[in-house]
This record gives sequence, C-alpha cells and structure tokens, in this order.
Amino acid sequence: YGEGEPTSVTRYVGFDKPVATGQVYAVRGTSAGMASIEWEAVTADVAGNTLPADAVSYNLYLVEGQEATLVAENLKQTSMDYRVCEDTDEQKFVYFSVTASTTAGEGDSEISALVPVGAAYTLPFNESFANGRLSYIWGTLPLSQTCDVMLGQDTSIDGIDSYDGDNGLLIFNGTFRNDRACIYTGVIHVDETGNPMLTLYYFNYDCSNTLSVQLTDYTTGDGLEIASVEMDPDAPEGWTRLVVDLSEYAGHDISILLLGTIVDSSTIIIDNITIGNVNNNDLTVRNFSMPGRVAPGVSFNVALTYENTGLQPASGYSVSLYRNNELVETVDGVELAPGVCATVTFEQTADATSARSLEYYAVVNFADDQAQADNTTDRYAVKLVSPESPAIADLVATETGEGVSLQWSEPDLTS
Repeated sequence: YGEGEPTSVTRYVGFDKPVATGQVYAVRGTSAGMASIEWEAVTADVAGNTLPADAVSYNLYLVEGQEATLVAENLKQTSMDYRVCEDTDEQKFVYFSVTASTTAGEGDSEISALVPVGAAYTLPFNESFANGRLSYIWGTLPLSQTCDVMLGQDTSIDGIDSYDGDNGLLIFNGTFRNDRACIYTGVIHVDETGNPMLTLYYFNYDCSNTLSVQLTDYTTGDGLEIASVEMDPDAPEGWTRLVVDLSEYAGHDISILLLGTIVDSSTIIIDNITIGNVNNNDLTVRNFSMPGRVAPGVSFNVALTYENTGLQPASGYSVSLYRNNELVETVDGVELAPGVCATVTFEQTADATSARSLEYYAVVNFADDQAQADNTTDRYAVKLVSPESPAIADLVATETGEGVSLQWSEPDLTS
C-alpha cells in the first residue's frame, strides 16, 4: 500500500460583483433645484448568484456633461432626493448614474434620462435657432439609430430659408420609413394672465411626414399630445403656422416635446417656436434688410418683412421708413391673414451730398395693434462709399433774383 496523489477543491465563499443596476428613474423634484431619483434593486451578482438585500449597497453619481461626481455612497435604499442647485439658479439639464456594490467590488452603472433643474423659463419663450444656435437648453431622445435632430442654416437645405430670416432652423433628418427623433424644452412657467399659446412654423412640402407636439405638465405630472401635423402634398409649399391654446395650463410648469416621424421624405423642418401671449391684433417686425455699403448715385433696396402674429386678419395699417430720423416714405399695407408675412421694399438712392452714414429704421403703424413694442425695427447704418473719381461734397443752391446760384468747393484730389 502506498500514499495516493493529493487532491484539493477550491471554492469561492461569498458574493461576486453585482450586475448592473436596473432602470434608473430621475425627475424634477418638489422644488426647482431638486431631483428625485429611484432605481431597481439589484438581486444577483455577475456569477448568477442571488444577492440578499443586506449584501448590496448603492452609489449615486451626478453627471453634468462628461463629468460624473459621486454624491452619495453606501446607500441601502433604492430612492433618494438630491439638491443639484439653488431654485433660482440658471436652468440646466443633468442626469444620474447608479451603481451597486458588494464586498467584491462595484458593478456597472446605469444612467437616467435628462432632468431639468433650476429656475423655470418665463414667458415669452422664443426659440428661433438664429444662425443655427440655441437660445435655451433642449434635450433629445434616441428613438431610431438612423434619425436625428440637427440645427441648420439657410444654406443647409437647397431652396429653404429660415422662416424669420435669422439664418437658423431645426431639421429632423431620417433615412428609413418610420424613423423617429424628438427634442424637448426645459421647464417653462406659463403665466396666469393673458392668452398663452404655443406657436411654431413647419415647412410644408410634397410629403406625408408627421410632427407630434406633446406636453409634460410638471405641476400635475400629466403628459399628453396637444397637436399633430401631417405634411400635405396637396397644400401649397412653404412655411405654415401651428397655433395651440395653452390657457388650461396657466400657472403651471410645462415642457414641450416635438416628435418627428419620417414617412416618405427624409426631412422635417421647424422654425420660430414661441410660447407667450397671443393677441387678436398684432403685427410683428420679422426682418429688416439693406446693404451695408452703397455708392453715390446707385439705387438700393431697404426691405421690411413683418408678420400677422395675431389671431385676426390685419388691415388698415401702413409702413413707414425713416432715414437719419426723417420720414422718407409711408405705404399702405395689404390685408394680412393670421400667420402670414408680407414684405415692403423701399427703393433708395444716396447722392454725393448725402451724409457719410445713412441710418434707417422702419415702423409698422397699426392703431389696433395690442403689442406696439414689436412694431419698430432696430436702427441700421448704410455706409456711403467714396467714388474712385473726385466728387463734390458741399454743393449749395441759393435762390437769387435771376434764378439759382450754385456754389461748391474744389474736390480734394490728393486722397
């Protein structure tokens, strides 16, 4: 009899690292700077072993941009309220990440959707995507791998300029039928006074793509669709206004979500999203254009585009152009349906005796207008460019008994 070969069995006693945390839910809290976070309990480790609740703890991370900060650790509960910022701080989007831990280490993380924290925006809220940039925070949701939302300019799509002439618009771009993408606002407080409405413009063209407008009510917790649009191949091509009454949400904090669905063409184009008081009678200046430099004796155009942003047709108004604070011309305006724009063009000429800089502004004269503040343009200067050949700059005409006497100085030939 001899000694047999030794043998041994090694078995790990205990738990391995936990699996990733399940779904993480995060919402705006009971005050503007707070967030409420919940997550699903982890009940297994990566080896498939069941984990008792007392063997698992949780770590909560606040994520802003690409930076994650540990804000709570070794939690035994599966929910927490966390103050991100002061209630009066500028609004921003954040999200949260949660991991589970055992004595063997920390598991993989799971993240929440974006949460808006900070002071709600007040009315009027106007996002025109000017020059392809945002004026407020917006969030997006990934709904299709081949569809996204992008900022555009007048050169982004051939033949389609921004509605309001500010070189900016929003584009939903997809590849396949039923591709979807969405974009949503931060939190907006709707005034308790006035006539609050949502207005936006979509470009109608030969397709059947759809746009769903949805609202989240942070005051009640409800969410619903408040309007829907299907592009109409039989309707005129061009910008079309959509108006939605928000009066039932007066005094509430809300968010607006736009969901675009591709049906038979690759793009949906949106511009000039506004939430604010809408009057029955209201003409609004949209664009005022002219060249920056002109030569003496050469005619040029000064153009004013304005819109009927009211709910009723507009008539009985006029448009006036001023140059260097003097009235140049007044023209009668055409009758304008709600949501329709008109452009008045003034032909101008500067001569060699004009001031070196011509300052223009225009006024829409509408006695019934209930919001006169948006009827006058800013002032813009047109610089008079000196001609290449000598020119007289101080011509003076004086009436005499024999007619008119003209006097001038000899031009400067040295410059």
